[in-house]
Formats: sequence, C-alpha cells, structure tokens
Amino acid sequence: MEGFVKYRPKFGEGVILKAEKMNELVNHAFDLPDLLYTGYTTGIISGLDIKVEDNFINISKGVFLYEQEVYTLNKDIKIEYHPTNIWHYVKICKKETKEKIDGMQKHFVVTSDDLSTKESEIELCRFKLQEGARLRYVYDDFEDMCTEFDTVNLIHSPYSSKDKVGLHPKILKNFAREMLDLRPQNPLDTFFCMQVLGLNTTMNIEEIIRYIEIKKEENLGKVTNYTIYHHLLDILKKEKANSKGVKKKAVPQRKILID
Repeated sequence: MEGFVKYRPKFGEGVILKAEKMNELVNHAFDLPDLLYTGYTTGIISGLDIKVEDNFINISKGVFLYEQEVYTLNKDIKIEYHPTNIWHYVKICKKETKEKIDGMQKHFVVTSDDLSTKESEIELCRFKLQEGARLRYVYDDFEDMCTEFDTVNLIHSPYSSKDKVGLHPKILKNFAREMLDLRPQNPLDTFFCMQVLGLNTTMNIEEIIRYIEIKKEENLGKVTNYTIYHHLLDILKKEKANSKGVKKKAVPQRKILID
C-alpha cells in the first residue's frame, strides 16, 4: 500500500537541513506549477499582452506553457517594427538547453520575423504593415480583428487550454460584448457571453465548439483558431441582421371603435 507524505521543514537554531530535504523543497517549488497544468496544451497562460507605442510593440510580462512546463517572462519587453507589406510574426522561440553543474538552463527568446510560426514556437501576434501606415492594436469591432493590413492580429495566438489549443481571451470577450449589446433573444447567447466575460483566462475550446455547433446546427469537425473566429463572426453577423429586422418591423396601430 502506497501513501503520500507532505514534508514541511522547520528552520531554527540547531536544526540541520539535509541535502535530500532541500532538494524536496526545490522540486516542490518547480513541479507544482507544471502539475497544475497537466494535460494542457503549449501556449499562453496569462499576460504577454500586446500594445503598440511609436515604432515599438510592447509585450507585457506573463506566463506560458511549453511542452508541459511552465515558464515566466518576468519583465516587459519592446520589439521595434517596420513596414514590410508582408506578414510579420512575433513569437516565443526555444533556443538551447544547457546542462550546468548547478542545474538545467532552458533559454527562450521573443523574436519578430517574416518566417511563418513553426509548431515548436508560440505566436504572440502577426501583422502586415504598409509603408506610411501606423500599426493598430485597438479594434473598432469584432470583425476588425481580422483586418489584413496595419492591424495586430491575435487570431492565431495559442492559449493554453485542456487537450486543445484555446482562443485568445480578448477575441472571445470582444465577441461577447458585441453580442450582448444586440440584446439577443436566445438565452444560449446570453449564457455563453456572460460565461466568457466572467473568465480571467480563455474558455475551454470544447465549450466554444459546442456553442457554435448548436447555433449553426452543424458538426464542425476539425477546427483551428482561425476557423473558430470566422464561425463566431458569422453568428454575430446573423444576429446583427436579425436585430435590424426586428427594429424595422412596423408596430401595428391600435384603433378604438366607438359604437
């Protein structure tokens, strides 16, 4: 019969901490975050938000999961950008792993280039900037998030989620706010959107797929963040069209007949 033991060290005068116990403390500190995200996909966990200022893309500090291990970016960083009129990708790339006498060192860098994101990299955003234009990161509406030129595109950024890659929370929240502004008649829309707004991270991808399948009355099959975004856009466009139709309906005039 196997059991579990939780060890809590006591620091004080005359207490000797053995190397074995010190290693247990280190392992616990490093293993706990990884265990919390067991079964989650490689991607962003929190932070790593994108803003644009002058000729720089600002990336906030944050946390990401890479091959079942949690890593942190402990400070904000800036990346200079230039107009190229072709897609440019900002991403996290793993470099060398070094074995040292005092431990293992895994090196990551944030880069920006015109090479498509590989499966071994984490895309933070992409953009296609024209000469003389300014890069935008604030969107007019949900549809504006897929504007091809001069706009930060978050659609392909993978968020860490259970079993399957998740969609960027900013995309989901923009959808939810715009949908709720339409005062949808279907309770499913209201319930889904309120759930999205109540989350501090992304929604499980299966929940999003089920919502879309019910709304569109079809089986989605294999999906990507790109196809999910466009399914949500279709749903929103249809709701807008229905909303306008309801407003245009003439209110029948009431007549009072006096005999």
